[in-house]
Amino acid sequence: VLPPNAFSSLNTATLQLWSMYAMMLSIFHLGEFFVVAIYNPYVASSDSYMINHSTAYTSAVLLSCIEFWIETIFFPSIKIPSKFRYISHIGLCLVLCGQLVRWASMRTCGPSFNHIIQ
Repeated sequence: VLPPNAFSSLNTATLQLWSMYAMMLSIFHLGEFFVVAIYNPYVASSDSYMINHSTAYTSAVLLSCIEFWIETIFFPSIKIPSKFRYISHIGLCLVLCGQLVRWASMRTCGPSFNHIIQ
């Protein structure tokens, strides 16, 4: 069912994109824990990593991983860095800016912040 050249697109650029995605996801989860541990240490726990956030979140992460690999296998031209490199850079900047705003808001809330909606 896979095309004959399905894995020929697994080049350095594709692996760099996948690594960037995994790194940003890791930074998000580690950042959630560390910001809570610093500004509200009394509620910091393993749940602060947000890995087991909800079924919807887990589904979204899994579907985004599947989407990446489907694009890589069936539409490898999408992952050609020379054509779309600026999109990856814009996306990376948006992720980092969004994360900084999130951490700043968590810091502003201080001890009032937790991940449980009350």
